[in-house]
Amino acid sequence: MAPKVTAITTFNRKGLEQYGRTAIGSFLQHWPSAVDLVVYSEGFDLEPAARVRSISLNGAAPRLVTFKNHYSKQPMAAGHTKTGYDYNFDAVRFAHKMFAMFAAAATLDTDYLVWLDGDVVTQADVPESFIPEIMEGVFAAYLGRKGMHSETGFLCFDLRHPEAKPFFETMERIYLTGELFKLNAWHDCEVFDVTRTVFEAQGKIRTRDLSADLETLDPFSESCLSAYMSHFKGQPKTEDGAAGQGRIETMNNPRRYEQILRLIEAFKPETIVEVGTWNGRRAIEMARHGLRFGTSIRYTGYDLFEAATPENDSEELNGKSSVTLAAVDAALSAFETANPGFSYRLIRGNSLETLEEQSADFCFIDGGHACETIAHDFSKLRDSKVVVFDDYYLDGADTDAFGCNKLLEAIPHLVLPVTDRFSNGLAIALAVTASPEKLAKIRSLFPHATGKSL
Repeated sequence: MAPKVTAITTFNRKGLEQYGRTAIGSFLQHWPSAVDLVVYSEGFDLEPAARVRSISLNGAAPRLVTFKNHYSKQPMAAGHTKTGYDYNFDAVRFAHKMFAMFAAAATLDTDYLVWLDGDVVTQADVPESFIPEIMEGVFAAYLGRKGMHSETGFLCFDLRHPEAKPFFETMERIYLTGELFKLNAWHDCEVFDVTRTVFEAQGKIRTRDLSADLETLDPFSESCLSAYMSHFKGQPKTEDGAAGQGRIETMNNPRRYEQILRLIEAFKPETIVEVGTWNGRRAIEMARHGLRFGTSIRYTGYDLFEAATPENDSEELNGKSSVTLAAVDAALSAFETANPGFSYRLIRGNSLETLEEQSADFCFIDGGHACETIAHDFSKLRDSKVVVFDDYYLDGADTDAFGCNKLLEAIPHLVLPVTDRFSNGLAIALAVTASPEKLAKIRSLFPHATGKSL
C-alpha cells in the first residue's frame, strides 16, 4: 500500500487573495489525486472543495495564541530593532508557520507531512513517486544553503519515524521556553536547523538535503523541486501597499540581496557607495557584515528621500514609498554610535545632479530604474573596484527603457544566480561588473552566474 501524503500551508485573509488561491488552484491541478491539502487559516474559511480543507490556526494551536499575546507586546520580538525592521528577529510573524506544523504533526493521520509556503505555485504534474523517493531512508527532506540558514519553503517529514514526535516537541519547546531568543535568528529556518543538527549529531535521525550539491542561495529554483514548483518568496505588493497603477511589485523579503553579503565578505570593502539608500536598511546590513572582516567602513548614500514625487516614481519605475532623510539619518547615527568603526554621509537629491565622480571599494546602484539614470550613475562610479546593479530584468520589464540590461551589453559582467520572481511575471536579478580578476573570483563564489564573456 502506498504511503499517505498530506501537504499543509498557512496564510491570512490578505495572503489568500494575494497568492493563496493561486497556490491552492495549482496544487489541485498538479499534485496526485491521493494527496490532500490542509490550509491552517488565519481569519477566514475556505469554500468546501475536494482534497482541500481549512482548519483555524488559532483553534488548532492555542499555544501560538499564548506566544503571540506575550511577545507581540515586545517590539524586538516582531523584528523592530534599533536600526529598523529585520526579518531575522521577527519571531511573531514566523511562529505561525511553525505552530501550524506542530498542530499537523500531532493530529493529522498521514505518513508523509509536506510543508509548502503559501506562495509556492505548482507548475507541472508531481509524480506519485516523488515524495516517497526523496524520503527513502530519511526522516526529513529540506533545502540547505551553505553559509546560512536553510530555505524552508518546502519541508517533508516521515511521521512514522520514532523520533517524529520528539523532534516536533523539541522545536515547540524552543518557542515556549524562550530558548528561541538565544539563537542567531528568531525564525522557523533557524529553529529547524538547530533541531535537525542536534538530532542528527545524536544519531537519532537521517535527513536529505535536496540542494546539497548546489552552490546557491536560491535552492528552491535549482533543486529537483524546480521541475514541478516555484517559490515566489514573499508577498507581492507595492511598498506603499497600492496594487496596480502600473508600478512594479516588490516583495517583503527578496532573496537576491543576500548575495551582496557574500560579495562584501569576499572583497572586504572599506568604502561603500549606495545610490538608492531608501530606508537605510541595506546600508546597515552591508556595514554590519563588512565590519566583521575589517576595521572600518565609510558609507556614502544618495537618495531623493522625501523629495521624491509621484512624477519621479513614474519616470523611474520606483515602487518604494519615500522615507525622510531625518529618519534614515537617525537609524545610521544609532548604528554609528554602536559601531565606532562605521562612519557615513547622506546626500539628498536626484543622483543626476548630486552624484560626484568617485572611486569606491564597493558600489551598489539601486536608484532610478530608467536606463539613462542607471547609465549616468555608473559613469560616475565606473572606476570603483566592484559595482553591483539591482534591476537586471530577466522577464516582465521593458529593458529598452528600464533596468541595467542595456548598459551591460557592452560591459564585461556577471548576472548573479538568485532571481526574485513575482506573480505579475517580473523576474529580477543582480548584476556585477569589476576587473577581470575580480569577476573571476565572483564566478568562483557563484558558479551558476551568467554574463558577457570576460
